[in-house]
Formats: sequence, structure tokens, C-alpha cells
Amino acid sequence: MLRRELLYYPKNICVTFKCIRIHSVRNFGTTQLFRSAAEKGIKNSNGKNGTKEVFTNLGEQNDPIRNRMFEYNWGTWLKNDEKEKQKRFTKFSLKGLNELVRNLQTIDNVKCEINNMGHSVRVITRNLNILDSGDKVISNVKQIVSIHEGKHHHVYKVVLTNGKTFVLRVPYRTMPEFYTERCLRSEAATSYYLEKRLGLHVPKLIAYCGNSDNFLESPFILSEYKKGDLLMRNWDPIMKGKLGDKSVEEKLSVTIDPIFNFLKNTASHTFLGYGSLYFKGDISKEKQLKALKDDDLFVLGPTTLRCYYRACNTIDNSKIDKYRGPWPADSPLRMIKDLSSVIIQSLREKELSEANNTPDFKKAISVYESLGSTSENLLDLNKSSIPNFGKLIKPRLYIPDLDPMNVVVSNNKENSFIDFEGATAIPFILSSAPTFVEYSGPKIFDLNEIVDFDKLSTEMKAKFEYMQKRTRNQAYWEKKIVKEMHDLASSAAPVVKMIRDPFICVVKNHTPEKEYFSLAGSLFMLKQLWKRLREDHIVDDIDCPIKLPEDKFDQFAKDYEAYQKRINSAPFAITGGWVPQDIFERLRKQGVIIKDGENWKVKQQAKA
Repeated sequence: MLRRELLYYPKNICVTFKCIRIHSVRNFGTTQLFRSAAEKGIKNSNGKNGTKEVFTNLGEQNDPIRNRMFEYNWGTWLKNDEKEKQKRFTKFSLKGLNELVRNLQTIDNVKCEINNMGHSVRVITRNLNILDSGDKVISNVKQIVSIHEGKHHHVYKVVLTNGKTFVLRVPYRTMPEFYTERCLRSEAATSYYLEKRLGLHVPKLIAYCGNSDNFLESPFILSEYKKGDLLMRNWDPIMKGKLGDKSVEEKLSVTIDPIFNFLKNTASHTFLGYGSLYFKGDISKEKQLKALKDDDLFVLGPTTLRCYYRACNTIDNSKIDKYRGPWPADSPLRMIKDLSSVIIQSLREKELSEANNTPDFKKAISVYESLGSTSENLLDLNKSSIPNFGKLIKPRLYIPDLDPMNVVVSNNKENSFIDFEGATAIPFILSSAPTFVEYSGPKIFDLNEIVDFDKLSTEMKAKFEYMQKRTRNQAYWEKKIVKEMHDLASSAAPVVKMIRDPFICVVKNHTPEKEYFSLAGSLFMLKQLWKRLREDHIVDDIDCPIKLPEDKFDQFAKDYEAYQKRINSAPFAITGGWVPQDIFERLRKQGVIIKDGENWKVKQQAKA
């Protein structure tokens, strides 16, 4: 990870890239802006890579020098790099940020938890005290440091002249504005709910705005800054050792246990329906459901799970927004059917616009149609034999990005959780293990199970060892569910995982027209076992509704194999052509990545 160097220049505003200094023309005190990034072509006085200072005027809002603070530098796309980076250019008004901070410090004696500040900004009045140093002097922004460029946000650390510190998150423009606004509002409400209602270690929310009609001229979330290292530093998923080895489990527990305990706390509370959380004033009444029995601050609204919005750029939103919830408590499986409807409509639109019909949209549509016809029969809601089924089907909060990268460990070992984008109340029985421990491949618990393991090639040994380690990590997670969440333990049962697998496949698929094979495989497996599952009161008591013909199974398998070969033969295909910047620079210097017109390509003979 790149270092973030903090420099101090009295009476100036300073941006560090390796360093651009911006003089203030307003009497706002000392402000510094810092960015740590691998800037190409920056030389110091000795002609070597180092610090370069450039002076500019704070009042010149359009000064291009300042733009480096907002640029995306953590990776390069082999195709359309400039376009992709432009989507992630997070320019906001520096003067506006200072004005926002000053105005926040003037709010006083507000009894309501959420206050409309004006300029579309919503303020969490209970948390404003974290901006106050007690001297009743209005503070200004002193430093801004770029600390992270994530999948969906650019994150900045902001320091006031009174020493108080907080975090500013600015979303990229990779999705339509209505989704960005919806997602940001829901994340703000979810964060506040977890911190204030459940008492969990979550940074205190200060203010937020889902659109650009505010001081910053950009959507944002402002929250408390938590100092520390990421829990990811302790995570070694491919350490040697099998499940049951005490030393191995102790090492796994350092990372897994805090995240498990957080999930355990969130899962102990249920909602009155299914959908994402919002503050009551942030979502239209026609899209609201009551969220909690004795709390009117929060409501349930449309889900913000990203899979429901992958069609945003191909179809009129008004045609499909009805499929995004919220869903009443008596319709726990409706969200699966609606998800299939969103994708089917999107695929049909794409089919009309794609003249060469590549990929085969008809095959993909048939698979999602089969999911749609099956979705509400995947579980026997009336007389299920699954232990504690009534508790498993209740709405509980599902957080897609529970991950060591989103946990900050302070010096006193307190774990603070961040990033609740996409959080949605769903039936617990449909929620899978977090991605960092989840494993859906062949299970190998002990390498001694492999016949003649010692005689295998080095490559084959490595593959089996990888499977064993991934199997062990998920097994440790599920072992904790069985031991500590007894009422919900059946969610880890193999038959339950098989039932929910179609939903999980669709949630994970980024390009439904290309990645429908995994869904087809899940549905074919269910079809084979439907009669037995029906007799055991696992699935609904009807004839199998899965319409995929048996004679097509082999063809789907061949198509999947061909797709995997294409993916494996295309460098960085799994990341959509995105290359981490340090790897990109190394491969470019080695001549492995070369210029190809306006794009980049990897030499065919080279292995990426």
C-alpha cells in the first residue's frame, strides 16, 4: 500500500502529490491538502523522483494544478483508461468544504436527531460535538489528505485548525445519479442505525448529501475519522495448516472473529420487511415500508444491492424500478423473482441493440426466466423441515462488504467497521458467508484425502493446497455459526447453501449475458434433486418448475468451459482489464504491457 506523507507548511494551503502548495486568499487560517500517489514525471531539485512544489491561488476554482487531488491513480485500464478514470475524477469545491464545516459549527440547540441544513445537506445533530474543541471558536479546514481510492469512493482525511479530524467520502460517477443518491442516503442511515441503535463500533456520521446541490458541488458523506491499521494486515488466507490445528485457528481468529462478532450483532435484530434502510425523509412515501416496530426515524426502501442496478445504462429506470423493493414480510422470496425480472428486461434491450447476437442472449434469457419461474418456490414457506426456519426467513441486515479491508484497528485494539454500501434486509437464509472466507469450489479438508498426493506435479499440488486452505477458512466461519448462532446454524447446511446458490450467483455476476453459466449449473443441480427436496419439505410442494431441458446440460457445460478458457487466456480479464498501478508500471517497464493506439495490450507470449 502506498504511504501517505503529511507535510506542514504554515500559512499556506498545501496539496501533496508529491507536493503542490496552494496559497489561501481568504482569511480561513492555515489549510493543507495532501495526496499520496505514484505521480509520473515529478522530479526534485536533484532530478530524482521526489517533491515538487507548485503555487496557485485558492480562489481559482478551475486551476488545473488542483485537479491532481481529485484524480484516480490506483490503477490503469487496458482499454478506455481515460474514460474510466474520468468517471472516477472526484472534483469538489475546497471553498465549499470549508464553508460547510464552518456552518456545521454554528448549529446549536437542535432537538431532532436529523436536521436539514439547507443546500440539500442533512446533518446528524447528535454527532456535531466531535467537531467542537470547546473553545467556541469557529474552526477552518487545515489539512486534506487523500487516503484511499476504493471501488466506489475516493476517501479524504480532513483536519480542522482546532485539531479535530474527520473523513470525507466522495463517490465516483460510475453509476447514474439517482442510484448514487439512493445508495449514499441508505448507507448514511445504515451507518447511523448500527452506531446509535445497535451500539456497534462505527464511525460517527456527521453530514451527508446525495446530490451535487450543496456546498461541495458533489455528493458526499462526512464522518468521524478512526485512526489505525486495517484488519487486513493480519489476514493470511493461504497460511499452511488444516482446520482443527490450534495454532492455525488462533491465527485465523484474529481476523475472522471480529467480523463474525459484528455480523452476529447485526443478525440478532430483525426488520418488518425486506429492503434497504433510509431515514424517513430521504425516500418518497410510495417507496416506504415501516422498518422497526418502535422507531419512526428509519424506513425500508428500495434495495441498493448493486446487482439490481446493472441494467441502469441499458433500460429506462422507470420500467424496472418497481422490481427493487421494498418487499413486505410475507413475501420473503419475491426479491429473487424481481431480480430475475430486472435482468431479463435488460437482456432483451441488449439483444435488440446487438446486431450480431454475441453473446447468445436467448440462452441467457432462458436461464433467468427459469430462475424467475422457480424463485418463489425455492423454499417450502408453510411446512419447511429446516430447523428454526421461521427465524431463518426473517429480514436481517446483509452487508455485502464485510471484509478485513473495511475494519480499522486502533492502538487499543478496538475494531471500527466502515463501508455499508448496498446493505439490505434480506432473509438470513439467503445470505452467504463474507467474500473473504467464502469458497464454492471442490471441498478438501485434509490433503491426506488426495490419493498419491506426494507423486503429483508441483502445479497440481499447489491447486489442491489452495482448495484445502479455502475450504478450511470457510469451515472455520461456519463452525462459529453453528457454535455461537445456534438458531441460525442451519444456514450453513449444505442443502441450504445449494438452495440459495441461484440467488448468490446472480448477486455476484457482473455481466449477466456472459456469466449465466454458474446460475444454469445451480438450477440444473436443483432440478436433479427437486423430487427428493420436495418430499423432505425443503422446496415448495409442487412439480419442479425449472424449465431448462436436460438435453441442454452438456451444451451449457461446454459453453461454460469455452467461456472459462477465454477468460483465462485474456490477461486481467477477471478485473475487467484493470491493472493495479504498481503492477502496471512494472509490466510496462518490462515491455510486457505496450501501447496499442489509445489503449494498452499485453504481449501474447508474456504471462501476466
